[in-house]
Amino acid sequence: LHSVWFLDSDTGYIVGDSGTILKTTNKGTSWSVLNSGVTENLYSVTFTNPQNGIIVGNKKILRSTNFGNSWPNQLTNFSGTLHSVKMATQRRGWAVGTSGAIYKTTNSGNSWVLLNSVTVSNLFSVYTFDSLNAFISGDSGKVLNTNDGTSWNIINTNTYAPLNGISFSTKLHGWVMGRSGTILFSSNGGTQWNSQMQGREEKILGASFTSSIIGWFVGEKGLLLRTQSGGNSFDAQFGGTSTNA
Repeated sequence: LHSVWFLDSDTGYIVGDSGTILKTTNKGTSWSVLNSGVTENLYSVTFTNPQNGIIVGNKKILRSTNFGNSWPNQLTNFSGTLHSVKMATQRRGWAVGTSGAIYKTTNSGNSWVLLNSVTVSNLFSVYTFDSLNAFISGDSGKVLNTNDGTSWNIINTNTYAPLNGISFSTKLHGWVMGRSGTILFSSNGGTQWNSQMQGREEKILGASFTSSIIGWFVGEKGLLLRTQSGGNSFDAQFGGTSTNA
């Protein structure tokens, strides 16, 4: 299982390998299996409202307009993998993946346009502020940003480590994370990135912040790190598992 998205406290979705889509309507107490219509691995899911959802994965962008009951494919002639999808508004969003692929939608995921990319590196995660401003992290230390929603720039991170996740607590304070415990921090809206951690054995895959300084980072082998200082220091928490987060 690769991605989870909750619409509210009751209803959520999970996607995973072999076309797996799960849905709960009772706060996660039980999960039903939905028919995705595909056998490819699925890596990211998001919903803009209870009716409309988007899932990306190997060779696919799936879209539901009926509360997850059916998922027709919206993408053809793509042989790579899309790792992440985020919607900035009800209509506008991006999906990113292998070989620098960046797809954009302006009609709620009904159709997708392949944008001109500035890299051929694999892209793993996209973070959106609004319909014009977004960041992407990827292989070989790549961080990309856009301020018009279409053209992208490469930002120097001074690392070649694959960066698997990106998260911001405010428009100024952001983190990217990846292999060998790499955590980079920006205090100026992603213009510059400085190392906060490196050299751990585990790959760090994602992060979420509840304030500008308090957040959690998750990764391989059940890694769970907490910071209460905006990343100046980290406490190892017990994740309750030895498997990848």
